[in-house]
Amino acid sequence: MAAYTLGHHLVGQGLLDAFNFFHDSDPSRGFVNYLDEASAHAQKLVSIDTASRVRLGVDSTNFYNLTDVGRASVRLTTKEAFNHGLFIADFNRMPASTCGTWPAFWALNNADNGIHWPVGGELDIIEGQNDVRSNLFAAHTTAGCSQPASGFSGISTRMDCGPDPMNLGCTYIPPPSDDTSYGDTFNAAGGGVYAMQWEEDGIKIWHWSRDMIPDDIKFAPGLTPDPETWGTPQAIFGGSNCDTDTYFYDLSLAININFCGDYAGNLWASNPRCSALAPTCKEYVADNPLAFTQTYWEINYIEVWNRLGSGPDSTTGSNSTAPPFPTNSTIPSTTRMVTLSTVDTTAIPTGANGGLIDPESIGDYTLLGCFGSTGGYQTFEATADLPDMNNDACVAACAADGKKFAGTFETTCYCADTLGDSVATDNGRCDHRCPGSALQTCGGVVGPAGPGGNVTIPPFNSTGANDTASILVRTHHNRRAAPATILLTLYGNITGEVAPPAPGIGGGNPAATTTAIRNTTVTNMVTITTAVTVKYKTICATNPATLVELQYCTTLTIEKCGCSKTPGSGALFPNATGIAPITAVAPAQTLVPMVTLTETCKACGVRGENTVTLTVPQAVATGGPEVVVTAFATALVIPLNVSAAAAANVSAKASQMPVMAGADGLGVGGVIGWGVMVWLGVFGIMVAL
Repeated sequence: MAAYTLGHHLVGQGLLDAFNFFHDSDPSRGFVNYLDEASAHAQKLVSIDTASRVRLGVDSTNFYNLTDVGRASVRLTTKEAFNHGLFIADFNRMPASTCGTWPAFWALNNADNGIHWPVGGELDIIEGQNDVRSNLFAAHTTAGCSQPASGFSGISTRMDCGPDPMNLGCTYIPPPSDDTSYGDTFNAAGGGVYAMQWEEDGIKIWHWSRDMIPDDIKFAPGLTPDPETWGTPQAIFGGSNCDTDTYFYDLSLAININFCGDYAGNLWASNPRCSALAPTCKEYVADNPLAFTQTYWEINYIEVWNRLGSGPDSTTGSNSTAPPFPTNSTIPSTTRMVTLSTVDTTAIPTGANGGLIDPESIGDYTLLGCFGSTGGYQTFEATADLPDMNNDACVAACAADGKKFAGTFETTCYCADTLGDSVATDNGRCDHRCPGSALQTCGGVVGPAGPGGNVTIPPFNSTGANDTASILVRTHHNRRAAPATILLTLYGNITGEVAPPAPGIGGGNPAATTTAIRNTTVTNMVTITTAVTVKYKTICATNPATLVELQYCTTLTIEKCGCSKTPGSGALFPNATGIAPITAVAPAQTLVPMVTLTETCKACGVRGENTVTLTVPQAVATGGPEVVVTAFATALVIPLNVSAAAAANVSAKASQMPVMAGADGLGVGGVIGWGVMVWLGVFGIMVAL
């Protein structure tokens, strides 16, 4: 059993001082503009409230063009890199489950700004995309690391942590019993804690909702956290099938909010709800700033605990000249003050840290929070209207109709199969008590002050221990005329929702296939050899008044990355069921060196010009014994090395057999002319036969 001592308690300004603001282009190809610290503060994307909670958000005001870098956001990375220890992060809330978003709390080896990724490893503690409501744990390493076979409570969805065409790594999803792990469900429960224990024998990760946080975390440092008492972790990386210290070292903590990119963007088309909002992820993110008002992190604290007697097992980041942690990141006092006060029985009860007071789950339905709709809940139908309505009754009604979502507003229950344009809002805005339960909320209204305002209604009186209530005074609403002015307390059946594997956030290309160890020079490139064909036009050698189209075929040794903006055929992209092939093909002209030449002809130009500018493969123009040149005609082609008897099998498909190899430097006219003349000669012979 490892014993720990508190090394860093990061809260408020001390937390921000411990991080660097990343402001380069996004290595995951997101539609995002990561701001430096000064710009982030100036645009109010970063703030600290009176309770010392740090808020990290995005721009939810401006519209963008598709040619812009992307929506303004932040990405923070600790100045210090760590090896081993206990890491505990308490989030009051995280970004809502919103189409277009890709937030994460993670760790990476950030040496040289992460250009050696995935050398040293990447660990994704919290990660999700678009409107998912369940977390994804992931690890990305060099080749040779895989998950253990047992010892975790989560569900393993991908075993191999090493490189692959899409850098998907190894992944877990939370166990079915954890229905508050990400986005809307996490926020509706008032936030919670994620903890990671990193030792030589493995890396273990836990999650607890607000009301399930262990006492040795809740009352630390008066109590010392003891992972041995926390039960089975949801995810394990390293261990029996992966030497932990070989594949994970010098990791910096990171937190960010991305848009679209290799994860949310690539899954857009396979998400029925999101793809109904806009044709592409970028279009939606660019045109809908108000959709991202709930896209922010709110951090209570982050703690780093060192193994007792070992001292700080960390290093200063290679890109930072500042001290790794500020002097105002102090260990908190072990003295805690408890204040007792009377309770206003007429006030509406509130959940912990902004969560709702309602049950976190009712049967198979999970509390998603308080939701609004500018379009008037077009996908919802009023299913029941009861004088003693509560969320239990509404969930039962929607479940009986086979609907996925159940929302309450006062006495009315609304059901839907999809959320449409409904989005999460501040949970405190759903402040109407349910007529049938004084300890539940049944929606709210958008107040006269606008989206942020609420109408206060008189309280309900409880009539018994079963929480049923009779209405004494109540504000009535015309449900036909003003559906967009109401807010719903929403539950959803998220059973079976499985987050697809995610590409690495750190970006870069898969490392060399040899196992990486620290202090070893590692090549970032994995090379593959592939055949490439380029079509080009040139002057016909036998008729200089015409242009002919030829094909040049060669082999190239190129970097295999699975991350090009126009991926090659056969690349894999994640989709709703895992990974699938894509069909986009990178233009061969971007891979093969080309040259531009001016040639003389006989009125072969478009308007009868006697000179034309041609773009041809450089190898065709220069020739040489080291160059393999293969010329193709795009009309009828007969391979030179077949018998006349086979000529009957003439095909209109371009031949794959070489016409000339190891060509001398004949120049573009000689090389091309020779190939065309051979083709014409053979074609004439076959016509004669």
